Amino acid sequence: MSAERFDVAILGGGPGGYVAAIRAAQLGMQVACVEKDRTLGGTCLNVGCIPSKALLDSSELYRHAQRGLGAHGIKAAGVALDLAAMMARKDRVVRGLTGGVAQPGVYALPRGSIWQDAVNAAGGPTALADLNHINLAQVIVDGDQIVVPELIPTATPRPPTSTPTPTVTVGPGTPSPTPLPTNTPAPTSSDATSAGTTSKININTAAAAELEALPRIGPAIAQRIVDYRTEHGLFQEIEDLMNVNGIGPATFTAIQDLITVGP
Repeated sequence: MSAERFDVAILGGGPGGYVAAIRAAQLGMQVACVEKDRTLGGTCLNVGCIPSKALLDSSELYRHAQRGLGAHGIKAAGVALDLAAMMARKDRVVRGLTGGVAQPGVYALPRGSIWQDAVNAAGGPTALADLNHINLAQVIVDGDQIVVPELIPTATPRPPTSTPTPTVTVGPGTPSPTPLPTNTPAPTSSDATSAGTTSKININTAAAAELEALPRIGPAIAQRIVDYRTEHGLFQEIEDLMNVNGIGPATFTAIQDLITVGP
């Protein structure tokens, strides 16, 4: 496993944790969000608020069926509680918020990516994912949380289907709380050309603002590159960029085809 350096580590992927991780990344920091569970959301989403509210909703309907229907002239005899079915519905509610993709989490994607790219980065849709109720062509805004719902219980689960991905213009990227997933292709020089960049960026002469045009390089890391260059001299080869705090193998892989140390 390759080493990765971070500016800040946030313990816990609950509502406070993952939001803090996203905000820190938006500010240009290299962030690690550590979560022991498979899904984000913490206690509230997985075992606390959401499951409790799902059970309260079912319990309220049961009570109303027992005591409240008569006032409306509705006679319902033999109303019984099926606890197993109630618990199964609660589990479906939670899965509907966390289980629409194979590997839910926080991913780094190039600017200009669409929801389909995010679903693919998360391992693709599960067999129960309902892709008909989300717009896979929608362009992602930095910090977006994308919820892939599950099919309603009465629907027959279907195998995942691939949705054609519209042409995406890949431009400057932003940092993310986690490194790029291994199944996400890194931007290439041809990607940069399609976005309007006609030549590689010289890391020995580029100003901080120019460096921010690179994927995964925000204002903070761009300034570190300039400061490192001032303190240690010119970069002899592009691999030397990994000596800068906040640039690890994942970030370097994403930008190596877009940079040069000069003629």
